Amino acid sequence: MARIDDAAWLYRTYYQETLKVYARVWDIYIKFYTVFLTANVLGLGLVAEHIHVHRWPITVAFSVQNLITIGTSIGMARYSVETDKRLRQVADYIAKSDSAPPSIPEVVKGSPVATGLSQWAGYANCAATACLIFCWIAVNFIP
Repeated sequence: MARIDDAAWLYRTYYQETLKVYARVWDIYIKFYTVFLTANVLGLGLVAEHIHVHRWPITVAFSVQNLITIGTSIGMARYSVETDKRLRQVADYIAKSDSAPPSIPEVVKGSPVATGLSQWAGYANCAATACLIFCWIAVNFIP
């Protein structure tokens, strides 16, 4: 059993816990975004079909929510890149530690975070949400 003051053990534990948190954060974000997107599409349809006056307050409310989602999407993309950097550093330390086997494949020394995909997903969600703001503004001009 590793001692708590064993640096390699601390790094391995940090690595494992960071991966769990990363997966959980993205899981929560995907659920949030799915519900948010559904509410926006339903709201657009209901406003366009049934509300013919006073659409601007609804537009403003949904647009502010969309701006918050844009910030969250950018934050998720940045979080993914930062997590990948930290995990690469920790993996490199673990690979060089005394408890590591002498020959470790290069693929194990890196980070398992799909940084490119995560970054693209965050920025793509940002762009899609910006388009929703445009849709909310456009719905005000439908007679």
